[in-house]
Amino acid sequence: MMRTLFLILLFAAPAFATDDRVAGPGEAKCGPGGVTATVSFKYDPDATGKIAGAYAVLQLARPLAFPDAAGNDARGRVTNLIPTEIKTAPPKRDADGRVRVAVTTTEPGVPPHDAFTIRLDCPDGKTVRADDIGCTTAEVVDSSGLPMPEVLSRSVGCAVTSVEAAK
Repeated sequence: MMRTLFLILLFAAPAFATDDRVAGPGEAKCGPGGVTATVSFKYDPDATGKIAGAYAVLQLARPLAFPDAAGNDARGRVTNLIPTEIKTAPPKRDADGRVRVAVTTTEPGVPPHDAFTIRLDCPDGKTVRADDIGCTTAEVVDSSGLPMPEVLSRSVGCAVTSVEAAK
């Protein structure tokens, strides 16, 4: 009886432990500065054509947050990862609380790979996974500068490819 009780307690203990495990791939522990998420555009330029711009619309799971920042504070939270002729606008919160980041170019197109990083707030020590941040695209523009037909724009997506503790 005592041995059975000991085994039950031994196996049940991890269920009551705090979130102190080491973060694995695709996840990170929040630091005092939050986390930095890498956002990538996902599409096949041979099938859809190149895009001249789109919004990456981020849906944040709790307790992730993006402050109601303006100007340089908001701009300072985004780092462009693609060539300088491609511009990443400061993030803005929409009416639904999602965070929108515009990526645009007048050059051959926005490439389908990592586009930018964004710093998000979260409680120190909390584990955040890449899939805690949903990403969809909106207002996709084709290489001529016109709205992309809906059939094609649905094939232009985005995803959070990694998260790490903000430095």
